Amino acid sequence: MWRNRATSEGAPVVRQGRYWYGEAVVNSRTDGVWVVVTNLGVVRGNPDRVQWEVRSDFVAQTPETLIYDGDGNLVRDGRWMYSWDAENRLVRVMSYGATDRASWRRVDWAYDALGRRIRQTSYVLSNGVWVATEDLKFVSDPVWFGRHIAELNATNHAVVRSYVW
Repeated sequence: MWRNRATSEGAPVVRQGRYWYGEAVVNSRTDGVWVVVTNLGVVRGNPDRVQWEVRSDFVAQTPETLIYDGDGNLVRDGRWMYSWDAENRLVRVMSYGATDRASWRRVDWAYDALGRRIRQTSYVLSNGVWVATEDLKFVSDPVWFGRHIAELNATNHAVVRSYVW
């Protein structure tokens, strides 16, 4: 039997038919924040059924300020700093701000002389040090305009993904 009652800390919960919903109140006026929501559902019976669900999401600063460089490239938004090379190719995306540093991420890209993306390295910030979590090399088809045909593990050259065009 369902109990027709729902509770939430600091925010009203509304019933609509068989479903309940509520809004989480988040203060993101000074900086972006990570929000963690725990949803608990209980069905009374013999035995009671209980289910937990924990979700997290990033809420950017409100209002979000977008900053561009002289070439029109996005340099910073509410969560990421973007770095571009002299050819206006994206070479790094990195978390910033006062958000929980445990959630910070960084991705670096490298290009060959023809402008094809050849490598991607992903990092997490651990105890103040960037630690690589994934290092990929991209294989491009030299005939069909440099389309990516495979991604290889940069350490052992094992195929991670392959593409068919």
